[in-house]
Amino acid sequence: MRWNQGGRLMLAGTVVAGLMSAGLLPVTLAAAAGGPNLALGKAVSASGSLGGYGAQGVADGNQGSYWEGPGSTFPTWVQVDLGSSVAVDQVVLKLPAGWETRTETLAVQGSTDGNTFTTLSASAGRVFNPAQSNAVTIGFTAATVRYVRVSVTANTGWQAAQISELEVYSADGSGPGDPGDPGDPGTPPVGVNLAKGKPIEASSVTQSFVAANANDDSVTSYWEAGGQQSTLTVKLGSNADV
Repeated sequence: MRWNQGGRLMLAGTVVAGLMSAGLLPVTLAAAAGGPNLALGKAVSASGSLGGYGAQGVADGNQGSYWEGPGSTFPTWVQVDLGSSVAVDQVVLKLPAGWETRTETLAVQGSTDGNTFTTLSASAGRVFNPAQSNAVTIGFTAATVRYVRVSVTANTGWQAAQISELEVYSADGSGPGDPGDPGDPGTPPVGVNLAKGKPIEASSVTQSFVAANANDDSVTSYWEAGGQQSTLTVKLGSNADV
């Protein structure tokens, strides 16, 4: 990678991830910091559904489609089967982006067998606001589960439970059987910062603003060049699609 401070940016494919870490490029990958959405395309089920608004809507990757529970029926739940147990610590819930603001009271639960569930995040009012793309992020202490369930007990915007997308993210950025698991040199999951902690060097630095600041996963530290034309290079260790 060659960075011209006068305004010219030239990229080598292997350093895009490093630029993201340094804050020089916006992160445009589809997944969050926890790696890929583990729920996408997985098997889903619900305690009940209204007409054509079935559970499959929460894992199809389309924010415009949605699951709706039976009218005037609470509590109602929808869940995703991740296929095998994995440590997870975050879900992102969505409603169609253009819907008016509403609050749904809901809890997030997890299970290893689909029968006995424990609470991952206690029941609380979650505000879906179109100004925030009608998305709600819920973090919790990492737990190893196969099934992730959202149980809804109230909805201020409608007389039934409604969820457009139930996204699930792992605690370590991987997933069940992920080829990016430790010990496997396969392709890392989409959304993982390939440059984090890798060897990195610069053609020049200023004071203590060294190259390693560009891929230490901190937005408060940074690399600063000692001249107008300088280079910053990260070594990923092997070829990778970026």
